[in-house]
Amino acid sequence: MPKKIIIVRHGETDYNVRSVIQGHLDIPLNKKGMEQAEIAAEVLRKETIDVFFSSDLQRALVTAKKTARHHNKEVIVTTSLRERSFGKLEGMETKKIIELIPTFTMEQNFSIPDNVKMKYDIETDSALKERISEFVKKVHIHNDKTIAIFSHGGLIRNLLMEFGVPFDVIKMMRIKNASPIILEKKESSYVLVTF
Repeated sequence: MPKKIIIVRHGETDYNVRSVIQGHLDIPLNKKGMEQAEIAAEVLRKETIDVFFSSDLQRALVTAKKTARHHNKEVIVTTSLRERSFGKLEGMETKKIIELIPTFTMEQNFSIPDNVKMKYDIETDSALKERISEFVKKVHIHNDKTIAIFSHGGLIRNLLMEFGVPFDVIKMMRIKNASPIILEKKESSYVLVTF
């Protein structure tokens, strides 16, 4: 198990500003998002990071590369760290989705019934959990290392659950753009140190 896990949501995009669901859409960082990514890189410069992982979507990958360059490390790119696929809802404003699906909230990953997921081709909880679990197996081979993971808000919530952060804590968290979340190993699990 890694001794420390640093998780960072990508910098801001225009879709974030407009509250538009991105999912697998490959939306670039906006000007503020680029600045946020630079700030995150500076904040993490003092950390000794051994391994970098990132979603292949450019908003996360650009954020990751800005930090990795300070550590002279390559970024391991994986589709496993993509946001949940929201199917037919991608590119739609949240307020419009709430009109279609009243149970839809900003904690999208926790509030959509399975029959609704099927109707809109949204990635199921089991499919999402399976790809996160496969990714976590790759993380755990880095014994006593510090790893950095760059991903997306909804995926990060699910990843934190996989690392043992209680659901009640995650539900109350606001996953901010380009703001590091730090977990440290304590015996055979992780504790949330910073968010």
